[in-house]
Amino acid sequence: MAGKDLLVQQGVVGASTELIAGGDVMAKYIQEASVSAGGDLKVGSHIHNASVRAGGRIVIPGNREGESKALVGGLTWGAAGISAGSLGSAYNSSTQVVAGVDPVLVNRSEHIRANLLACEAKQRKLLKKLRAETFDLTMIKEKLAACTSPIQRQSMLMAVKDMAKVSELRDNQRRELAEIAASQRRLALQDLRGRNPRSLRWSGTSHRRTDGAHPPRYG
Repeated sequence: MAGKDLLVQQGVVGASTELIAGGDVMAKYIQEASVSAGGDLKVGSHIHNASVRAGGRIVIPGNREGESKALVGGLTWGAAGISAGSLGSAYNSSTQVVAGVDPVLVNRSEHIRANLLACEAKQRKLLKKLRAETFDLTMIKEKLAACTSPIQRQSMLMAVKDMAKVSELRDNQRRELAEIAASQRRLALQDLRGRNPRSLRWSGTSHRRTDGAHPPRYG
């Protein structure tokens, strides 16, 4: 794991190998490894059966004549575009590529959706405690006024406070999710404006391609 740029003199190899860098990553090749770059990812010859993502561009230029510049197998995810000499193989039917979508934002949005489900479950429990179907403050005030048990009244007041906190958290999460969706839409719109670098470029066969719509989960 590195906080800045990372240069690998040879290759990144092995299913148990995980490389994470906050900046750019450069390597000769990547094979059956997991690589994450906050910036661009430049690979000299090929990416084979790897799980790769980058906040910038992914480029396989080929450093010497005759190098394959191939992207075969696994999941390759470039927020600002992917450029390779060839994509996929007749012998590997599981090549997946995603471009124009920021993988960090997608993972964050999935985390937020999980939090929203947890908030909804918490709200249902609190409403049950308040013996209410909806969080209607007027109705709840009436229930509190009619409550004669100090213990029950205190329990209801605590539930109301917890409900307010959960509602605030839910609203904040929804706002962040909307901001992420807006950011992803801006990326997609940029892809439609003429020659934009946020693109997929290759010659060869694609077995599975995703361009910003319903991206598969990374990992």
